[in-house]
Amino acid sequence: MASRSEARRRKTGIEPTSAHAALAAPLRAKVLALLALISGAVYAPTLRYGLVWDDPISIHRWLPALRPWTRVFLPPPAIPQFPPDYYRPLQLLSYHIDAWIGGGAAWAFHVTSVLLHIAATLLVYRTGLSVWRACGPAHQASLAAALLFAVHPIHTESVAWIAARPDPMVAVFLLSALLVLGSDRFRPVARTVAAGALMLAALLSKETGACALLLAPLWAWATNGPKEGQPARSTVSTAWITVASILAGGTYLILRHLGLAHYEATGFQVPPQPLYSLVSSAGWYTAKLFWPFPQNAFVDEIPRSPLFFATGTLAMLASLAIVFSARGRLTRAHLCCVVWYWATLAPALLLLAKPPTAPVAERYLYLPSIAFAWFLGHGLARLRARLQGERTKQVATLFAGCTFAALASATLVRNEVWRNDLRLWADTAGKTKSDGMPLRNWAAALLQAGELERAETLLHQALTRHNTPAGLSNIHSNLGTIAMYRRQWELAREHYQKAYDIVPSGDMAYNLGVVFLHSSEEVAHEQRRTKLLEAKRWFAQAVASSPHDLIRTWDTVRCYSCWGKGTSPASISSGPSSLGCHPIAPSRRERCWNGVPPETESGVPLVVAAPRFPRDGQTAAILPAAPRAGFGRAPLLCRCSLLAATRPCL
Repeated sequence: MASRSEARRRKTGIEPTSAHAALAAPLRAKVLALLALISGAVYAPTLRYGLVWDDPISIHRWLPALRPWTRVFLPPPAIPQFPPDYYRPLQLLSYHIDAWIGGGAAWAFHVTSVLLHIAATLLVYRTGLSVWRACGPAHQASLAAALLFAVHPIHTESVAWIAARPDPMVAVFLLSALLVLGSDRFRPVARTVAAGALMLAALLSKETGACALLLAPLWAWATNGPKEGQPARSTVSTAWITVASILAGGTYLILRHLGLAHYEATGFQVPPQPLYSLVSSAGWYTAKLFWPFPQNAFVDEIPRSPLFFATGTLAMLASLAIVFSARGRLTRAHLCCVVWYWATLAPALLLLAKPPTAPVAERYLYLPSIAFAWFLGHGLARLRARLQGERTKQVATLFAGCTFAALASATLVRNEVWRNDLRLWADTAGKTKSDGMPLRNWAAALLQAGELERAETLLHQALTRHNTPAGLSNIHSNLGTIAMYRRQWELAREHYQKAYDIVPSGDMAYNLGVVFLHSSEEVAHEQRRTKLLEAKRWFAQAVASSPHDLIRTWDTVRCYSCWGKGTSPASISSGPSSLGCHPIAPSRRERCWNGVPPETESGVPLVVAAPRFPRDGQTAAILPAAPRAGFGRAPLLCRCSLLAATRPCL
């Protein structure tokens, strides 16, 4: 045994495992504290950020329909813009907890996302010790992997964007399950129950948690070898792991079937040149791990290019070489990394057969980057072990530290793009040349800021690009809102009618009701009743199309009726009871989550019946009440989200 260890040391330059284990034990607590500090500091600025893109959809549109919180497991039908293919109750449950803690403020949601990334970083280190424990300097390899994972710029989208939270959640639950499976402190039954519950939690966070069902048995095979000086672990653990996987997967399938019974799943659409698209996309993801720049929040086309195709081909060939050479402990650990990478990347590649607006996205690399960090961290540790002389090793360590610092700086810079919608879409619009979504979202953000001229220019530019039907409807709706600000009622009605004809949604019906409601203030008395009845008809249709928006829709009518003091007929003044609806009046916080009261600082009452500004993360405006002539010129905007995205977050 001693001669074999000595021969291995001379060949690889790596000391026996026990020496490194003894060295790592007293440092482990300090290392974990250091990793928590670094991973938290990199994303600490995001605690001051607001809600962007799809964040208001799930927080302000879905949560009101998912009360009490137990409804996240069995969602009711007709939730506004609820994606029919997503069953992620733990994500929605975490939103409920954040809303309860912070009262709906954005900082509470960002705190949870940062804490999840910190936990994932610590687990990358702890599980890395198990992966490389018999393959050389496990402590150095795991530390390098965790540092790389903590500061890699590719993770900014997953951490700074609240709606991308499911990826860190899956990482935390999956790594925790593997850590429990690799522990010798529990009996097989207890290990099965804990690991099975964690794997089920990963599945209930995002569909990519299904990779746990493959990775758990592989993990046992790759890490269950005998430690030096200890007997081999019982093979019964593999059977218990298989039982845990089957129970977790079966429970998830039952819950998913019951939870999505009211929703019809979307179909598949094979892209042109499917094999070339698949390999090129795999190459794009692999290249992004090595060099993530430039970063773009919205990639509107499959990255087909000879360079990405060559990168994907090389990555697949290298992976196959590792798979077919997996005989010893070292190659077993490498095999574990390879299978982790492709198993967690497979769901992103399968999306090429779905019709999303963005076929690839940086956030899909959060889980695959764990294997990348493990593999690269071990390579750096082995390279350092081969160096001769302490001074040379110190220089190598300093160089690695500078590299990590540069990556952390790049992450801090990229985080700023996610501060608000104006920064996000201004950055994205400059990098996307064919799709109209970045332009129309940028225009919506400018419209919220009161910059009507710039918003109108961008909306007309977006019309010249490719738009989905929902996106085209949003453009016309926002053009109608601009016309309403200018008191051009007929032009506003035409745009809203076009928007409704393209996508006959409750939101567009609501906007048509708003334009008839406000235009009634400038017509003769005999015509006013006709317009108000038309407004009532559109509001009733909006309520019928979007039942979960009932409270907000009719609350706006009541507010307008009170302000108008008799200008509305009694049937409208009576509110939802005229349609047989009796909603509970929303609280002050439910009307405006960002704390804007229902009147301005000067005491001017607000007309809450305002048009909805559609974008791919949309908001409604609260306008200051002018004299009875109608709209004021400068809108006071509320960050309360009422509309939904054309492409919900995956």
